[in-house]
Order: sequence, then structure tokens, then C-alpha cells
Amino acid sequence: MKIKSMKDPKFPVGVGAARFQLQHMGPYLFREERKDPDPRVRHFIPDSWQRELLDAVDNNESAVIVAPTSSGKTYASYYCMEKVLRGSNTGIVVYVSPTKALVNQVVATVYGRFTKSLPNGMVVCGCFTRDYHHHIHDCQILVTVPQCLEILLLSPHLQDWVNRIQYVIFDEVHCLGGEIGAEVWEHLLALIRCPFLALSATISNPEDLTQWLQSVKMYWQRVENSSDIPASTKVHQKSKKSQKTEAYKSRQSFKVRLVTYEERYNDLEKFLCDFENNKYKLIPYHPCAALTVKHIQDYGIPSDLALTPSECLRLYDAMVFVFPKWPRAQEFEPEEYKSFKNKVIIRKSDVREYEADLKKEFAGWLEAGWKDKAEGVLLLLNPEAERTFQDSEKRNFPLLVETLQKMDLLPALFFA
Repeated sequence: MKIKSMKDPKFPVGVGAARFQLQHMGPYLFREERKDPDPRVRHFIPDSWQRELLDAVDNNESAVIVAPTSSGKTYASYYCMEKVLRGSNTGIVVYVSPTKALVNQVVATVYGRFTKSLPNGMVVCGCFTRDYHHHIHDCQILVTVPQCLEILLLSPHLQDWVNRIQYVIFDEVHCLGGEIGAEVWEHLLALIRCPFLALSATISNPEDLTQWLQSVKMYWQRVENSSDIPASTKVHQKSKKSQKTEAYKSRQSFKVRLVTYEERYNDLEKFLCDFENNKYKLIPYHPCAALTVKHIQDYGIPSDLALTPSECLRLYDAMVFVFPKWPRAQEFEPEEYKSFKNKVIIRKSDVREYEADLKKEFAGWLEAGWKDKAEGVLLLLNPEAERTFQDSEKRNFPLLVETLQKMDLLPALFFA
């Protein structure tokens, strides 16, 4: 069932400014952006949270970074690599990816991003997976998978190489909570003594993870401070390359920062691909359609279930349609909402506030005993599709590409 939008006679164009912007101007809403350049970044003006990441690297600190995909958190990794490359010809950065496919992608990016004149036998980037490896011990940026890094860290004859590691970057660190291979991630985070960057878009309890990692760093700090081996003895046990990184190690901070950012620069809109009458059509898919009343009762609405401005409006309209006597309907009406009222232009931050309040109100319906109303809203938000994308329709793949071209949605990525 579709909710028909009625024209409001109060407005010359039949719709209020807030509703019009929510419905049609989501990608163009003003965002809170800094205007002052950062000398450490050449190609764009970083946000405050990105500057905090750069500060962490400059101070040789560790950081847990939780931010949505495509929000810009990976830039800190490349800044870290650049810093180590500028510092010496001996320091090493290890980039840990969960899969071989991601390793290949990062290696290609590093090769395209960095060049440096190095002594004979040395290269900028090396790779180590179970299927393929090159320049493991004579590179400054090693891209690898967790199991292979564990082999290197535990090899007695490679401890001189291990001592040259200045930073470890863990991409997709939420794999620490997975069912397969999680213990390897835990071993690595506990084994390394150098600073690290732990990147993820989907950590549900970043404060707990940061607290545990801080306790690990405090342990290694106590080990460093309580060592009975005289400094002169340590120097004799290390090679010249390790001696060159000793000053860097002495400046290492044992602090672990938590940097979180919840905003995507570009919102993601979801669609369901349907095939009807030998034609493809893309049907908008509201994220709340994936929820059930029981899930909301047991766990609440997931914190990472983000709504676009138009999806916020669809949720409000569905709530009003299903529950015409909803007591707070007028309060959440776009033209009357506290952050929109009397504003000619609304901002992205205003919409985020509206989204949070609207989801909190919807979840509150269950506490108020309006379970049947909530079920009606979720049912109304379900897409009207004749059938899902079946194997028989995959043979008409060229027709799908043609449909996307007509909708100006190319280029596109397809996963089989």
C-alpha cells in the first residue's frame, strides 16, 4: 500500500519548506564542515575527527577508529605510512587486512600512492599471504593477513625485523568478534608493542574494546619500565637498523584514543530489484522494513540503522497513516518539529536530530502498548514487489544494465 502525499493548501506550492527539503534535497543539505585548511593534508580540508586521527599518529599514539564506510577514516592509514617513509629507510608499517582480496586492493593503492628512492634491495611495499608473498623482509610497508603476521611476530629469528615495526594498522578490526579466526586478531593486538590504528565501521561496543586495548598497552608500558636489562646491553643485542628505530620507540606513547564518527558524507539509499512483465524496476527499500516488532522489543532499533532524509519522512508518514490519533503527530510534523520550525534552510545535523527522536518515539510505541500499530507501520514500509531477483532473471542481465543506463545509475558494481 502506498501513502499518497496530499497537497497542503497552506503553502503556495502545496508543500512546506521542511517537507520539501526532506523529500527532494537530502543529498544537498548543508553539512557542518571546517573551512580552515590543515597543512598536513593537501587535497582536502579534514574534519575535526580526522584531525584527531592525524594528531594521534603525530604523537605516536594508538587509536580505535569507528566510522562509516567511505567517511574518510582510511586516510589516517596513508598518513601513517607517509610519516614512516619520511622518517627513515628502516621503519616498517604493517597493514593487516582480513582477506586476500583486500590485501591485493591495498597493495595496488600503496603502489599508486607512494614512491621513494631506497637503498639497493629495499622496496616500498611488500605482500604476504598464504598463497603469495614478495619482499616480506625488505619493504617498509608490508600488507598482510592476520595469520601471516602472527607467523612473523612469533618467529625467533625475525625479532630484529619485528623491532623495526613502528605502526600496525588493523583494517576491519571487528573481525575480533567473529566466529572464525577471532583468536588470531586477539593474539596480534596483545603481542604488538608498537602503536596501532584499529579501523572499523561496525563495532557495537567501541568503549569496551578501547578499554581492553588500553589495559594491554599499560601492561607493555610496565614491562618497558621494569626491564632490568641495561640500555647498553640492549644496544649490543640489536642491529644497526634496530638502533636507528630505538629513538622512535622511546618516543612511543602508550595512550589508546577512541575516535568515533557516525556521519556518512553521502547517504546510502536501498532498493529492491524486481522483474515484472519482462522489465526491471528498482523499488525503494526502507531500512525499517528489515525490522520486526520482537527485535525492537528485545534489542531496540539498531544504532547503525541510518535513515536518509526522505526515509525519515516516509517513516513519519507511515506512523501518521497507521495511527491517525497518535498524540505526538503534530510535534513530529516536519513544519512543526523543533529543529525545523521557522527555518528556511535545514541542515544535515537537524535531520539527524529528527531521525533520532523519530526512532525513539517509534520504539516507545511498544512500551506504550501500541504493538499492533508498530506492526502496521513495519508492514506498510515493506516494498511492494511481485518477486525477488531469481536465477531465471539473471539471464536477462544485459536488460538490467540497460535499465540502469536509462535511470542514469551507471557506472555500477555487480557481485555474482
